[in-house]
Amino acid sequence: MSLFRRIFPIFLANVFLLCACSSTKPVATPQDRIVPISTNKRRELADLARFPQNVAVFAARAGKTAPLISPQKQTEEAKRLESAFFRPWTMEKSGLSPKTFAMAMTGYDQTTFYGRNLLPIPEHERKDLTARTGMTAFPSMAKHGIATRETSMRALPTSTPFYHAPWKAGEGYPFDMLQHGIIRQGMPLFISHTSTDGAWLFCETAWGAGWLPTDAVATTDAAFEEAWKALPLAVITRERAQLFLSETTQAPVSDRKNAPSFSQSAALLHIGTLLPYRPSDSNSERVLLLPARDELGNARLMNSVTARENAAPFPLPFTAATLALLADQLMGLPYEWGGAYGGRDCSLLTRELMQSVGIFLPVNSARQLTAGDPRQLDGMTPDAKLDFIKDNAVPFRTLVGFPGHVALYLGEWNNEPAILHCIWGLRTKNSGYEGRLLIGKVAITSLDPGMEWDDVRAGAPLLPRLKTMTLLPRL
Repeated sequence: MSLFRRIFPIFLANVFLLCACSSTKPVATPQDRIVPISTNKRRELADLARFPQNVAVFAARAGKTAPLISPQKQTEEAKRLESAFFRPWTMEKSGLSPKTFAMAMTGYDQTTFYGRNLLPIPEHERKDLTARTGMTAFPSMAKHGIATRETSMRALPTSTPFYHAPWKAGEGYPFDMLQHGIIRQGMPLFISHTSTDGAWLFCETAWGAGWLPTDAVATTDAAFEEAWKALPLAVITRERAQLFLSETTQAPVSDRKNAPSFSQSAALLHIGTLLPYRPSDSNSERVLLLPARDELGNARLMNSVTARENAAPFPLPFTAATLALLADQLMGLPYEWGGAYGGRDCSLLTRELMQSVGIFLPVNSARQLTAGDPRQLDGMTPDAKLDFIKDNAVPFRTLVGFPGHVALYLGEWNNEPAILHCIWGLRTKNSGYEGRLLIGKVAITSLDPGMEWDDVRAGAPLLPRLKTMTLLPRL
């Protein structure tokens, strides 16, 4: 493999803040075997039975409703997050230079990638995608916008996945190299460029930059932005919370929510999504604003209603009980790289949980681990790492991990540190071949899961790889 092919993904991660939860380059061969624990009873992970898969159990041991930081500090952090959230609407030009943009767009046509059919993507298709970026005209736009629906942020103007080597562990599904994260409905955007066919817009946010489908974006003007920002923000507190357009719905939410028709639903939103709300005296409903795209591509305000328990004023109290209420709804949900297909990866899980309580986290694991008050674990023995974390970590306020994976520390269970994370799998090595023991979901484990298996011990166990522990937020 050429030097360019090795450094190109690293370059893109720094340019676009690519989310990172996958493994580094494996040395596996096509003979690798990936054994899902869900399909082989002999491969069930012991930690899933040893540790309660219920975050509320740990919250009760961690003070439950006691504030984890002072109210004043939380207010400061929430203002910082709001400032980052609305930053695209303060921008007048792109944050990327034409040279940086061009370097990012040209790399993919020089590297072999594989599609969903597991065959190499033809070179002419990769070159056509590169040409479609219109890089010589970048930046061709300087407009403010907003996401009118949830959509993936892409490295190239296409929804086609690009895999490095599908036959290798950690190199095929779900690790689409074009997936640069997920954009939730209502996120402010700065639009700096368009594809040559007009079907994609290159957009920038506080959490990264990439291509969005044009039909998922509406341009905003000063009047829209002022009206949007004039109202307080609410945060979605129920996973897949259902919102209904109030103009088209007559019955109260409480009468509809058990059996709504699909045509009535305006949106299904994820925990951590931020939207403005209108104060209301209703005990059963909350009125939220949703953005819509008109026939000219301009943003319009839409009133929507949802059950009151689906959203609450931002930020939520920063307590163990709050984070447990949110996280327990996500337990067992599938791992998806970059938030594709409605799932989450490790860094999206921690970011949106912390966003709900007003703590800003960057988009990828490496940056998240330096976002608070980091303590380096490098050079410690595994036992020393365990002791240091037990002595110094604060439950529900501490992240642990390494570039490529991040987890939230929950406290101890039977004298062992417990972590909450969305994890794809554990590296295994058998007869010289690298594979994965799949977990593939949000779970609670020890810092050293899978050590009951010889091939996990021979692979790359988590605990020896832990590099950083960080306390949130930076005080």
